[in-house]
Amino acid sequence: VLTAKAGDAICSLSDINCLVPRGRHELRFYPVFFDLHGKSYDYKIPYNQITRGFLLPHKDNRQMYFV
Repeated sequence: VLTAKAGDAICSLSDINCLVPRGRHELRFYPVFFDLHGKSYDYKIPYNQITRGFLLPHKDNRQMYFV
């Protein structure tokens, strides 16, 4: 079970624009998982379930996609 108090977050990012799940979300990082919180959904993703990440350039060459 992944539980944490709001004050335990290592870092918090607000108004992150996501394509999937669509919308603006808050991203909070905790010691063993991160929390993706939006209007309709709340995901808790343990770090040990992530195998790799990709940073891809956007076609405007000013932004990046993190997948």
